[in-house]
Amino acid sequence: MLNDFISLSYPPTPFIHTLRQITVPQFPWLRLTEIRFALHHFDDSLFALLAIDPPAHLGKSVKKRRAEYLASRYAARSALAAAGVDDFLLLNDEQRAPIWPPGFCGSLSHTSQRAVIITAAAQPGRRIGVDAEQTMQAESARELSEMIVSASELQRLKQCGLPLAQALTLTFSLKESLYKALFPVLRQFMDFHSAEIVGLEGETGRAQLRLTRDFSAELQAGRLFSGYFQQQQDEITTLIIDEL
Repeated sequence: MLNDFISLSYPPTPFIHTLRQITVPQFPWLRLTEIRFALHHFDDSLFALLAIDPPAHLGKSVKKRRAEYLASRYAARSALAAAGVDDFLLLNDEQRAPIWPPGFCGSLSHTSQRAVIITAAAQPGRRIGVDAEQTMQAESARELSEMIVSASELQRLKQCGLPLAQALTLTFSLKESLYKALFPVLRQFMDFHSAEIVGLEGETGRAQLRLTRDFSAELQAGRLFSGYFQQQQDEITTLIIDEL
């Protein structure tokens, strides 16, 4: 799914050790930026160093959450600067959805050691979502399977040729990406059973999801979406790209 990358400049702090822009060959108009960071090198003075103003409520959050916020916002600012929008601080609205600058759409995700941002020019009918995950442990996958998939989906995943924990993590992540892609349009919650996996190809990194319920006149049960994913060791990145 992902191809060549360009390393971007980043500040001289051991907290951030990689910042790069990655191409997605199928979608040359899409900008994917990945940042890797070291939680044990985080301290709150980095907000001033990186010129990121933290929201007031973040002060009550644990260190891990503050580090993830800083890394993801720095990555978003770097991604937008590469697209010609300088010094933009990505904020959230009252529903915690990112507020992208005029003319842009995007999505972001993070784990405890990396953040992934996708941005693109906003166009009617264009919906994009990204998610990053660490592969679940087998025990966690068993415990969470009923929350993530239906019985019929579980049978499909068992036949897809991937270890079940990996397949469930991919499914979880793809549904998260779909939710992020559709939320700017729907502005409502989707649970994991609002869509189902109908195809998952480990060799090609492609997937297909189908809505299981009606959300609007345009987004009704049966509507199909294309998903894309990449696995590197225990890391998973998924995309939903939808263009009408």
